[in-house]
Amino acid sequence: MLEFLFAAALLLGFFTKLADLQVDDEKFFFKNAQYLTGVAYGILGGLLLTSEPHFSTLFFGVLVGVIITTKIDKLPHRLAVAFVVLMIALRGIPAVSFPLVAFFSLFAAGDEWLHEKTAKKKGKINAALAFLGKNRLLLEVGTMLAGIATGEWLYLLAIISFDVGYVTCKKVFGK
Repeated sequence: MLEFLFAAALLLGFFTKLADLQVDDEKFFFKNAQYLTGVAYGILGGLLLTSEPHFSTLFFGVLVGVIITTKIDKLPHRLAVAFVVLMIALRGIPAVSFPLVAFFSLFAAGDEWLHEKTAKKKGKINAALAFLGKNRLLLEVGTMLAGIATGEWLYLLAIISFDVGYVTCKKVFGK
């Protein structure tokens, strides 16, 4: 079961970045591919949110974080959220740790904010924060801290799986 969830996290990362590239950089494979990509990553995200408490807790926190930072700003991303909600309605959500959801939400929102700040080079920022922001690693730091605090490393492994898919898509199709 866990192998399937790690594979789903990897594909979620891949399709999330692919949707970003299609929406933001207009890298289309065919006219409406961005909508199918949004649906695909919405189904995968919904699957992860409804599957197992660790994955659900982490990805629920990530979803809240990107919503807080208003990153769900284009139709393909809205379709993804709609399919996440549909999956939750159909499958239910397992017991999650709401303190950890809040914790991961803060780190996910911080990741988005810091990435934006470093991408636009707004103001002065120290080298360590610039590295974290440029490489979108703040959430990974959060999952490591959660692992240290709880002894549970599935959060870190799940976000690494997501990152492998995200970075692979970026290397293959991105800038």
